[in-house]
Amino acid sequence: MKKLTQTDIEAMSVDTKLELVEAIWDSIAASQDEVPVPRWHKEIIDNRLADPDVKSDSWDNVKKRLGP
Repeated sequence: MKKLTQTDIEAMSVDTKLELVEAIWDSIAASQDEVPVPRWHKEIIDNRLADPDVKSDSWDNVKKRLGP
């Protein structure tokens, strides 16, 4: 595969750039287990889950509150 240069990217249309970003994101999403999660992310989640004052809600309820 040819390495893309900054010049190559700048020559692309916005639509092409968006298609490239989407393809890259889909590729990353397909291999989620390989994506490293920083330790500090895990610490924040653990702290929030351990805090009795933190209220959680289902994704469906959150979407309803946010509206269409």
